[in-house]
Amino acid sequence: MIDANGTHRQAAASQLSPAARSVWAKTNLGDPNDSTSHLQLWQHLSDTAEVAQLLWHEFIPPHVRHHISQALSLEPPHVEALYVFLAGVHDAGKSSPAFVMQAPCFAQASGDCGLPIHMEYSGNPLRSKVRHELVGEVSLAAWLQSQATVPRRTADFLASVLGGHHGKGTTDAQIQLCREQPALVGDEPWQRVRNELFAWMADLTGVQTALRHLAKSPIHEATETKTAVVLLTACVILADWIASSTWLFPLNTGSSDALAHDAEERARHAFRHLHFPAPWHAASTSETLDERFAARFGITGAHVRPTQRDAVQAAQQLTAPGLIIIESPMGEGKTEAALLAAETLAQRFRLNGVSFALPTQATTNAMFTRLHSWVEQLPSDESLTLASLSLVHGKSGLNPEFAAMPHSFAPETLPEKPEDPHAAETIAITHRWLEGRKRATLASFVASTFDQLLMMGLSSKHVVLRHLSFAGKVVILDEVHAIDAYTNEFLETTLAWLAAEGVPVILLSATLPPARREALLSAYSSTVPSEPESDHSADEDDLFPQLDADVDTALNNVTPSQPSNAAVAAADISYPLISAVTATGARQVYRPEPSGRETELTVTAIADDDDSLVDAIRDLAAQGGAVAVIRNTVARAQHAHKLLSVAFPEAEITLAHSRFLAFDRAALDAALVHDFGPHSTGSGLRIVVGTQVIEQSLDVDFDLMFTDLAPVDLMLQRAGRLHRHDRNRPQGLETAWLIITGVDWQPHVPAPARGSTVIYGSHLLLRTLATLDVRPGTQRTVRLPNDIPVLVQKVYGDEAVGPFSWSTAMIAAAAEWAERRIKQAGKARPFRLAPPQDVAIPPSLRNWLEVATADPDSPEGRGSRSSVRDGDDSFEVLVLVRRGEQLQLPPWGEWNEAERRTLPMANAVPDEAQIHAMRRSTIALGSAATGVYDDLDALIRALEAHTAREIPQEWDQATALRGELYLVFDEHDECRLDVPSHQGPPRDLTLTYSQTTGLEHS
Repeated sequence: MIDANGTHRQAAASQLSPAARSVWAKTNLGDPNDSTSHLQLWQHLSDTAEVAQLLWHEFIPPHVRHHISQALSLEPPHVEALYVFLAGVHDAGKSSPAFVMQAPCFAQASGDCGLPIHMEYSGNPLRSKVRHELVGEVSLAAWLQSQATVPRRTADFLASVLGGHHGKGTTDAQIQLCREQPALVGDEPWQRVRNELFAWMADLTGVQTALRHLAKSPIHEATETKTAVVLLTACVILADWIASSTWLFPLNTGSSDALAHDAEERARHAFRHLHFPAPWHAASTSETLDERFAARFGITGAHVRPTQRDAVQAAQQLTAPGLIIIESPMGEGKTEAALLAAETLAQRFRLNGVSFALPTQATTNAMFTRLHSWVEQLPSDESLTLASLSLVHGKSGLNPEFAAMPHSFAPETLPEKPEDPHAAETIAITHRWLEGRKRATLASFVASTFDQLLMMGLSSKHVVLRHLSFAGKVVILDEVHAIDAYTNEFLETTLAWLAAEGVPVILLSATLPPARREALLSAYSSTVPSEPESDHSADEDDLFPQLDADVDTALNNVTPSQPSNAAVAAADISYPLISAVTATGARQVYRPEPSGRETELTVTAIADDDDSLVDAIRDLAAQGGAVAVIRNTVARAQHAHKLLSVAFPEAEITLAHSRFLAFDRAALDAALVHDFGPHSTGSGLRIVVGTQVIEQSLDVDFDLMFTDLAPVDLMLQRAGRLHRHDRNRPQGLETAWLIITGVDWQPHVPAPARGSTVIYGSHLLLRTLATLDVRPGTQRTVRLPNDIPVLVQKVYGDEAVGPFSWSTAMIAAAAEWAERRIKQAGKARPFRLAPPQDVAIPPSLRNWLEVATADPDSPEGRGSRSSVRDGDDSFEVLVLVRRGEQLQLPPWGEWNEAERRTLPMANAVPDEAQIHAMRRSTIALGSAATGVYDDLDALIRALEAHTAREIPQEWDQATALRGELYLVFDEHDECRLDVPSHQGPPRDLTLTYSQTTGLEHS
């Protein structure tokens, strides 16, 4: 390796004492017949240090390296040395009796060198609690103070990287336990070995200069220091993961292997096999903005719209990385505006990628195609630039475009460099190592669901990797209006961390209430977060800055915490609107000229009964047309689909909701875009019955829409799918119609359908009805986009709306709504990561993950309440069918020959192709999908019993299937479960599945 002074140094066993060389680090414990394969600790530490140095130069984004350097006030060579040193001592705590006694055959060598090991502790439960990362943290902190004269606070900060290298960090209680168990930690001889390893790695890396600087400039309670330890810990984890791969770093098979150990060559060999693409950087360009727009999006001669021009101007005028919020109408090119601004931000602040997050898998898939195309149109300073691109959500493997991309583990799939050196080209590739829940977002370009980003704010294991994933990128979030009070806790925390890490963020929405805008701008620019005044305080983004006196009384005089009244009162309701703020609070506002595109929307309502819906479609779509019927719940959508299938046998009728098998859902999403997208040519009567999937970002176009009542901003989002593209409309539908359903039109106060109030609450639904002022037999005209900010502000504002006869019901609904938001925010807070500005969090971040939860996407997190979304506590199960004694994949699926082969029933596990297919045959189960609302744990126990009864036990030996739950449907497409009951006999639950209607329960 190259040390901080530029000197080449080679790690060798001869540099260490026999005792230090005797400690083992890796064995093949998974194979009881292998008692020889192993790696000594010094070997693994030197491997990891060499990997870290290559990662620092070839993979860690320059922005991250610069941020850590600035945060610690260290020169680049010295911060590199610090990182490589920490990586090179990360497992020093394995030099302890608690660790080495796990393999007695290798521990004997340490005992022979005078290191005492009390083997009687091998079965003691405390042994597994005195983990090597704890020992390493305590020991390094002591060495830094005694040998490098580093102040205690700074020593704790640096040592906490070792404590966190398994993803969770340590707590005071764990550290105290470590200090109370000298027989497991090891007494003076063991500490001498650990100190020897620290000194050895310090000499190899030349870290002494960095330590001397840190000794003179102690660590303070700075926000930047906390981000530095987070990012350093994540970087050490990556180095450890790579160096721990026995495929890349083989174990010793004999005593001669240790003598010939060459860590530097092993690391170079590993990187040749990994073939990491270098961090992307934005190339300089002399293009005008119009030329750039035309080139990036393949539209010859195109010109940017005012909103797009001002978005780029906002990016150009930011004095530091900041938050940009773009509010403009549906179909106005916000995506293009965000990508143009992102390229500008990446150039200005030397960022190394873009992450685009959306609310659903369907919208993320659609954005992936656009992002892929954009990446490959980016200019390059070299003849060929390889840019890593990931699609990240639970079903990304089903996306054929993503699956077909070239990947760097197979060089033959990569394009050759063009012969013309001036023909610069950017090629998007996938990277096999950058796959899975924890690494996929490390790619330079990422299209993902909201969850992947917002888990930056979730107190969970390996959260530091999510911070590293986004720290060098421009982050874009679309459809931010769709985020509720629960999820907003994680959004605002994430924004605070991104601001502290110098990450610019772009938020997009067509219908953002002004108070939400103010809360988001404040979250990014707040230096010290305000604390709730009591346990009953609301979240800071409460959309109502002031509840009237009657609501206050209903809430027992508890006043929620919100953006300041003055800020909300002064909020701009211009439209379109672009707002920008830096982390220090410097703001700019841009008011682009409207593009001139306008749609007249006729809004009316019908009674919520079957006959009214059928009659309205017959009347308005007599000449055919594309009709959307949007229901707020799956049950209502399934009912409407069955109704309309009988009433209109001549029509093409499609049902789209979340309770389809993954491969069926992917096909449905693709069919929606194909049949109702910008290039569709269908004719006759075509009806799509769906849930909120039609509301969010799918580029589909309808002539007529029926929608269950929803808050006005979401109704307008749905209306954005009406007359979206220029095409000939059927007679009678030359203008767009939006017809409200899902309301019992009682004489005094309308009553929204129960499912709608469960999802949205009565308060915003009643204010939406009052603001739109329509009921059956009446109609009004809404002009889009001009009326959007006025309608949204009125619904989310404070002024009284609606007739006097509604006032009592609306006061009660407002009180219920405010209390609901308080509960939502309170429900999220136990799982929320503290923002970096929180003075209660020390620079070492010890205890910061004390309540760390399992990854909600993992089998261990099944049914976990610790998610970034406050939806149904759903989890995925694998779905198979039984035909006689044989299990098979659902026969209607499009399986290839390898996938459709018979599944093994005994003494074998499914092969790789079958497992891949099974991962596509999944469905989300939870309370709403099954009707088991009172006891989710009972549902899980029923599924566990069903799995044990139906699935061969051998399948659990396959890592990819371990711990999975299954639904097995019989020849009647039914699956019966016995759900345990706290009182009385088990409940019978029958689930049925149809390709047409999806999952149903009885």
